[in-house]
Amino acid sequence: MLTQLKQFYAELDAVAKEISSRYGDWHPCQKGCSTCCSHSIFLVSELEAAYIYSKLESVSKYRRREIAAKARHNLSAIHQRVGYGNWPRIVQSVKSETSLCPLLVDESCSLYEARPSVCRSYGLFIFPENLGVYGCPKVETTIKEHLSEGIQMPSFDWVAKRQAEVLKGRVMPVSAWLENI
Repeated sequence: MLTQLKQFYAELDAVAKEISSRYGDWHPCQKGCSTCCSHSIFLVSELEAAYIYSKLESVSKYRRREIAAKARHNLSAIHQRVGYGNWPRIVQSVKSETSLCPLLVDESCSLYEARPSVCRSYGLFIFPENLGVYGCPKVETTIKEHLSEGIQMPSFDWVAKRQAEVLKGRVMPVSAWLENI
């Protein structure tokens, strides 16, 4: 399973690299931008959480405690807004909510190598039915400004299909996986 996950991540990274090389002069997804890390409540699969846990072993105990504290803070805020219950119901309630990713440190991902598929695909794919960009308002605005230049962004349908093939197990917000690390 981990081999499939890493292959999927490599595929997403290849698309990101291709988009960056094609549109790098104006595409906002670059080092130092953390808009996506504070724009939504990201859902992470059980397999992805296991991969993140394996990478957390190399992180200092202090940093792990800091990540867990941020995660607990996020979950507390979610529960204050929408209450308690099972995650599928809560997830439906929080789709428009925002939360700072607990892995974000100094505007950068502290586990960039292990970031989940939602992070790797954020801002890089369009929804074919309305040409909306998956996630990032900065990217969506920029693409609309450059539409006359013949921009071609890949469809999110491919990502959704690959996620269904590769990502197994429960899905919860990243903070729920990290609250007790």
